[in-house]
Amino acid sequence: MPNQRLLARFDIIVSMKILAAPLIATEKADAQYYLCRNLADLFVQSGHTCMISASRANGFRKASLYPSVPLKKPLFTEAGHSYEEWLYAAGAGSERWLSSDVDNLLETADATHPDLIISMDRIGAVIAARLRNIPCISFVSSAVFRTSSLPPKILRGTNQVLSAYHLEQEFSLADFYRRFGRLFAFGTAELQSFPSDLSVERIGMPHIMPVRTARTNRVVIFLGSCGKRASFLCQIIREAFLGAPYAVYAWYPGVRPEKDANLHFIENPRPDLIAGAFACIHDGNPYLFQNAIAQGVQQLIITDHSYPRIYTAQTAQRSGCGLYLYEEELSMSSLYETYRRLVSDDVHENHTLRLKDDLVSLGDLTELLNRI
Repeated sequence: MPNQRLLARFDIIVSMKILAAPLIATEKADAQYYLCRNLADLFVQSGHTCMISASRANGFRKASLYPSVPLKKPLFTEAGHSYEEWLYAAGAGSERWLSSDVDNLLETADATHPDLIISMDRIGAVIAARLRNIPCISFVSSAVFRTSSLPPKILRGTNQVLSAYHLEQEFSLADFYRRFGRLFAFGTAELQSFPSDLSVERIGMPHIMPVRTARTNRVVIFLGSCGKRASFLCQIIREAFLGAPYAVYAWYPGVRPEKDANLHFIENPRPDLIAGAFACIHDGNPYLFQNAIAQGVQQLIITDHSYPRIYTAQTAQRSGCGLYLYEEELSMSSLYETYRRLVSDDVHENHTLRLKDDLVSLGDLTELLNRI
């Protein structure tokens, strides 16, 4: 059923053609995918035309899909702590891929004539918008603006593409985002702290789902970016939670869907299960992190050392809404013991509820309609 709050706005909204360009590294699982799916729902229900540049495998239903250039991860490259290193490790920082991506987005823009381009970690979208003089907004994390040193090769491809289009060279992608378009971020200043001289427009929640207050004793587990084998994850989840007096819903790449007593191994990730859950165990996905806070659900994050997972994990622990565990430390005993610490008293839940009130006060994704 259409969202009545959105339909009521038809009399004041001028219909726009909006091109969303997410960088989806994990099909149907990463933060950009969830956000883009919500944006499609929001724009279509509000009378706008929504177009998405992404792989067909992601299966967006409410928007016109324009296939993007496939990502090819560089060999022997680890995702470092910085945003730039993460993009490079994801395959989005090479000159060859970025040049192809800009060309692809320029062709899409010339064919569709969008009124607005939205970038989600697709710097090619920002470049294409600049070249065609199309308004552009970018969703960013505060981790992008942390000072960090980079190996010279990391930005070489980006600067080669910028040079080819006679645009300014950059020493960091923080400078790049400062230079081009408007910036949006999800979360409060406590969860996302930006430099005082940076203009960032805040929105509370990256979704338009209702916030639930009722609690169940359900635990949800989403490990889409975890580097461990599916067989290993299945084994430790079984050993840690089988027979517990609560339902556990688990998803990870390669999962075999089945139900065994209180364990539910599900075919696809379902963020909607977070609402009403008692705890959420996930891989540091920023969308799941914000969603859990918005629903008042305490978190256990299984992380590696790369952006954005470690940044999300450290934010959860620093703000008091959760704990984190490194992948290399992951075992049945460490998983259960860290989970036990998370839920053994009310401290994490109380911090989460405080954060929830602040987050909800900033509004949900429908706030974007007031800004574009």
